[in-house]
Amino acid sequence: MRAYVLPRQIAMHVARRLTGATLEEIGREFGHRHHTTIMHSIRKIGEMRRSDGALDCAIRRLMDAALGLRLSLSRTNLGLRCPAMEDS
Repeated sequence: MRAYVLPRQIAMHVARRLTGATLEEIGREFGHRHHTTIMHSIRKIGEMRRSDGALDCAIRRLMDAALGLRLSLSRTNLGLRCPAMEDS
């Protein structure tokens, strides 16, 4: 069960960042979770991104892909550069 916790928290974080959905709406989409659970996930992943560059880059890539952006342009134009992405 624990194997699903971090990916679900990342998905909640990304959903909040990329949509105009409220915490309550996101909670409903994730199995009727309470809005405070969503808040906790968003905060936790935000903290992890600040301390873990590899995780931050992976989430940036995920969000870029979700938005359909070309990585080669978006990294420079939107300031989304990170060393791990340079090697791709």
